[in-house]
Amino acid sequence: MNSTVHAAEVSAHTGTEPESWQVSTASGIRLRLPPSMRSLTTYVLLEQECWFEPEMTLLPRLLTPGAHALDIGANHGLYTLEIARCAPGGRVWAFEPTSVPRARLRRSVEDAGLAGRVVVVDAALADSVGEASFAVHDNSELNSRSGEGGRRECVRLETLDGYLETHAPGLPIDFVKLDAEGDETRVLAGAQRFFATQSPVVMFEYKHGAAVNNALLEAWHGLGYGLFRWSAELALLLPFDRATAEAAFALNLVAVRPAQQVALAARGLLVTAAAQASSRLATLSPTPAMDAALQAWCARPSQQGLTLAEAPGDAHARALRLVAAAHLAEGLAPAERWAAMQAARDLAIAHLGSGAPASLELGVLLVHGLHALGEQLAAVELGCRLLAQWPLEGGDVRQPVVPPLLADLERPRSTAAGSWLRQMLGEYVATFSAYSSYFQPPMPARWAALLTHPDHGAGIERRYLLAHVLADRVAPVTGLRLLSEPQACCNGFLWRGLIETMAAMAPAAATAAPIDAGDLLATLPVAAVTVVDVGASALAQ
Repeated sequence: MNSTVHAAEVSAHTGTEPESWQVSTASGIRLRLPPSMRSLTTYVLLEQECWFEPEMTLLPRLLTPGAHALDIGANHGLYTLEIARCAPGGRVWAFEPTSVPRARLRRSVEDAGLAGRVVVVDAALADSVGEASFAVHDNSELNSRSGEGGRRECVRLETLDGYLETHAPGLPIDFVKLDAEGDETRVLAGAQRFFATQSPVVMFEYKHGAAVNNALLEAWHGLGYGLFRWSAELALLLPFDRATAEAAFALNLVAVRPAQQVALAARGLLVTAAAQASSRLATLSPTPAMDAALQAWCARPSQQGLTLAEAPGDAHARALRLVAAAHLAEGLAPAERWAAMQAARDLAIAHLGSGAPASLELGVLLVHGLHALGEQLAAVELGCRLLAQWPLEGGDVRQPVVPPLLADLERPRSTAAGSWLRQMLGEYVATFSAYSSYFQPPMPARWAALLTHPDHGAGIERRYLLAHVLADRVAPVTGLRLLSEPQACCNGFLWRGLIETMAAMAPAAATAAPIDAGDLLATLPVAAVTVVDVGASALAQ
């Protein structure tokens, strides 16, 4: 989307309203956020132009225009505003008990003109009415009733049953986002009447810290819900099996009752457990729909100049056909699409483990399949191994390929296919080895290496600059061409300011000469002054 002139405008602190930046996301919403790149929410939205949870891509597919929703644990309101955007005829109740993020959320709602549809509630939901002490932190994502450290804030407690009976009696609620930082079972205990009479789809955080919240999973089963996880790559809700699911990167699950499962399966969004067990697509011969999907795949921009040669027994061509069917074939049921991707994954595993000649292209196809099926840790580990054996020049790749992510299929390719595919894999490993680079030690060199390829993405440029900010280092900015292109990223005003600031700092950083920070900042645009955390060497003195 096009960035706006005020993408990073700063609001002054007035009364109880905290100072903030206004940051845009790729979907078009704009939020008031803490004015520092050291804030988790601010950093992640600048880095990814979305939140790192894949369920953000579920909302526009799941929500109907008139859907009503609850955002329990709204924080700064990213989900609140995205829900309101996806359901323009519905209402949203956003429960945020702590004062600082709630003030920013209210301002974001006002900025968006949503005060008539979004209600910001200054309470935490629990199993009883009263008050509780919350630990509050600079990163408000950590605020919680059970938390330690930080400051303490007294907040109001409500039950969901009591609140809805007073403020929205009889109104059907279609969707609930539940993130109560370990208090989810208390919220459910105070919502017995609600769940006895309504059947919303619920997205919830199923871990408390790093541990699975087994009591919460049992509570959903007790309420008659089945549990699913969202595959953003397949755009499917897949049945969740806690015994076999890879949990390293999973944060949320989606609870759906049987009647809603049937309805979502009919919309092409959900694979029921029964359909998953009975699917037999893996044993079928190619169909016209699969042939058409393969042709559509090969016609994508990144595949230009590559020719598919389906030799008998060619594992890569067979797996490619299945991947194309999973993503592009028309008329396939959700379970058939899931089965096609699973068959592609299994075929690649069998071939790569058979002692046959190694195929880097098939290895990247397997990375794609693992990621799409919810095995992100395995995908990243395999990607690391492939990069270790991949020729730096890219190797000779002549057939159409499957990049790590479906979105990469549409990315332009100006280099040889092998070089391009290696770059896509390098970007995947670097970006998906953590929820965000915020959680890793700042390593500018990692992103600088990826910047040298002509086909690097705008996300690499964003991470490169942010890594320098966290490391208190001045970034060489020559060649950061994508951040200045409005169609390539949001918040262009902010990025241009940061680039100009880095460029102005570069001479002092190169010579280590003393410099007067006031004199330097006086030469910069106003935008640049407002977007830099100055904590480095001479500039901080």
